[in-house]
Amino acid sequence: MNVRPARPEEQVEIDAIASHYDTGLSWQVELRKANDETAMTFRTVPLPRSVRHTPPARPAPVPLESADREYYIVAEETGGEILGYLRAEVEDWRRAAWITHLTVVPRHRRNQVGATLVNHAKRWGRINDLHSLLAEVQMSNVPATRFLERCGFRLAGYNDSLYASREVALYFACRLES
Repeated sequence: MNVRPARPEEQVEIDAIASHYDTGLSWQVELRKANDETAMTFRTVPLPRSVRHTPPARPAPVPLESADREYYIVAEETGGEILGYLRAEVEDWRRAAWITHLTVVPRHRRNQVGATLVNHAKRWGRINDLHSLLAEVQMSNVPATRFLERCGFRLAGYNDSLYASREVALYFACRLES
């Protein structure tokens, strides 16, 4: 597998990669308030049956003006078939980068393609003196949350007002040590 910068002429092929996922689990959040204390618990719960989710459509990545403010890569097989892609954008004021897109062709999932892309993003972040890599996923996307945890990310927060569907967004962070 080769990892390299994405090329503009590949955008149509990249956009065609299916982003759905199947899961039999979901996250559940419980908020408890008592006196001056607020406690929150996150747990995975089984669903009655496995379901297929398609994340909300995100705008297709548009090339940014500065290569040091973005990281847009693809993983490809030796023959040139794109296996997956990752795009991260830098927020200078916090010296962090958000992974805005990370998708692997379904038949190549669980073959280290996503982990390879994330490892390249971590290396890029360290080279660019970033202190963390951030990601946001839907609460129902248990496969993505477990993947991020395996890649060294930790749960860093949530937002129950981000999506029009009222789904809760979970935020994950990975500190980048030099």
